[in-house]
Amino acid sequence: MLRIIFLFLLLCDVVVESHGKDNSTTGSPVLGEVTTASTTTSKGNTRKCRDAEDIVIVIDGSWSVGVPNFQKIKEFIGLLVRSFSIKTRGDGGVRVGVVQYSKNPRAEFLLNDHLTREALNAAIADIPYKGGNTATGRALYFVRTYMFVSHHGAREGVKRKAIIITDGLSILDDPRSQAKLLRDSNVEVFTIGVGGQGGDK
Repeated sequence: MLRIIFLFLLLCDVVVESHGKDNSTTGSPVLGEVTTASTTTSKGNTRKCRDAEDIVIVIDGSWSVGVPNFQKIKEFIGLLVRSFSIKTRGDGGVRVGVVQYSKNPRAEFLLNDHLTREALNAAIADIPYKGGNTATGRALYFVRTYMFVSHHGAREGVKRKAIIITDGLSILDDPRSQAKLLRDSNVEVFTIGVGGQGGDK
């Protein structure tokens, strides 16, 4: 059973919350078995994110995540998209791209591929489980050099955020140097733990 205690991310400075039991940052909030690794909280404000932002969601699709958790990840992303203001015209609103990775990263869709909420939800639902070993560092390099570029939909002067959803185990590389390079390129990075193996990267 999908068990939502509460979800929160520092996206647009609001909280996306459901069935909240504890607003403390010392615990481990969960969605099913998805736990947040690094967050702050506020009272449950559910207004939509209306600022112009480019958000890339990076999904760990390795074997250690597992099919049930992968499905919960997609449901979680769907909940996030509901809080975004998606605009079909102009440069305002939120754009979303998704990368899935295991040994190698793969762009599921770019920032300018789906510019309506309906199209985003359909694309998220269609993401297949990749499988394989984990190389988070390669994924972060891919996000910085392939996703956050103008010809793939990234906009100049717009806030950039990356949400990394992972079980915390990068078997094939150490992601710390690539995480620093991503942050140094003015991308705000959030890490979400999935399953029982989530850890601080």
